[in-house]
Amino acid sequence: FFVLSPDEVLRILAQLGHSIRDRKAFLRKNYEYYEQRTTHGSTLSKVVHAAVSKDMSTAEGMWRWFHEVLESDIHDTQGGTTIEGIHSGVMAGSIKIITRVFGGVDFFEGSIGIRPTLPAHWTRLSFKLLLRDRRYSFEITPAEIGVGVDIEGDNPVSVRMRK
Repeated sequence: FFVLSPDEVLRILAQLGHSIRDRKAFLRKNYEYYEQRTTHGSTLSKVVHAAVSKDMSTAEGMWRWFHEVLESDIHDTQGGTTIEGIHSGVMAGSIKIITRVFGGVDFFEGSIGIRPTLPAHWTRLSFKLLLRDRRYSFEITPAEIGVGVDIEGDNPVSVRMRK
């Protein structure tokens, strides 16, 4: 559910003849199964858990994982991973959590989907993404979502709100 969105996983399972009646229960069961078995020997596993928890956990759970990701990059939480520099994988993962989890932006079936989950104490989130040679800007508040696109470039992509 990190590499492929839950919707994509469910679409593939349906193509293979598997019917998932309760999407939330299916996602939660998978999340809980792996969360109990993950040793977090790598700080990158916390990035995965933060991103995946969007569809399976509470807002507090997402924030806790995100906070642990930030801590692991700022401080050497595992002893020896970042003592003399940065962990660029975790740093990139932090950005992915901000855009994919909190901003709710993903790419699915040729379009950009948006389903934000801003932390309760955030009043605004803005960022830019480059997709198919087009620059998109996103401005997300609890009340509004704004999407801008450069008029330059080929390969237009549709943008839609996700359920």
